[in-house]
Amino acid sequence: MGGTAESAEALLGVLATEAEAAKLFTSVRRSDHTPPEPDDVVSRVVEAGYAGDVSHHEEMLRSAVGRNAPDVDSEGNGRIFFLPLVPRTGRDVTAALTLLDDVRVRTGLRPGATVNALDHDVVDLVVSLRFDRSDPGEAARAHRALDLLHEEFTSAGYLPYRLDVDHAFRTARSIVHRLFDLAGGASVYRNRSPMDRWLRDANTMCQHAVAQDSVLQLTGNVLLGGDSTPPFF
Repeated sequence: MGGTAESAEALLGVLATEAEAAKLFTSVRRSDHTPPEPDDVVSRVVEAGYAGDVSHHEEMLRSAVGRNAPDVDSEGNGRIFFLPLVPRTGRDVTAALTLLDDVRVRTGLRPGATVNALDHDVVDLVVSLRFDRSDPGEAARAHRALDLLHEEFTSAGYLPYRLDVDHAFRTARSIVHRLFDLAGGASVYRNRSPMDRWLRDANTMCQHAVAQDSVLQLTGNVLLGGDSTPPFF
């Protein structure tokens, strides 16, 4: 909070009161009254960052991936991100967090989540999946969790952004299919709606070579020293 000490104190008081009244948080604490715990890396980084101090950023990275910046690619833990946009209401945020818990139950992998309020209407939910990338089983479980996140959040109407190629194709097809259903009978008439053409285009797009799971196998084969036999790879 900027301004005089008196105005900052008044604004912080209003903010704390509204945060408690919203019932979105387990507890609300002011760091100027209750300093962060020694192991609360995120709170220290955020508090220092707002004050213009970036000295804790390296500590944040090390906490997340287990290595210093120069060693992340060669030695760091695996981490996959999933970024859906969620309406900024208590009901929707609670529903989104419930979906994350469902993925945990089904895969045994607990997704981390940061709720970033973009404006009065939308929340950017940053979901991270951390795994030991030296363990093939762990990596497979993390990718299974990512697939479930895409399926469940898209079905609930919470669409992700910054998609990888595979999920970008399939999410686009899912959106067009939902629009096709919403349009009803009108969607099949060419002179009344472009939906029929869009649905066929979306299905055709998903059959492209770069959208197929087999591309992952081909890529792995090459990375492990095998030969590239398909003409497009």
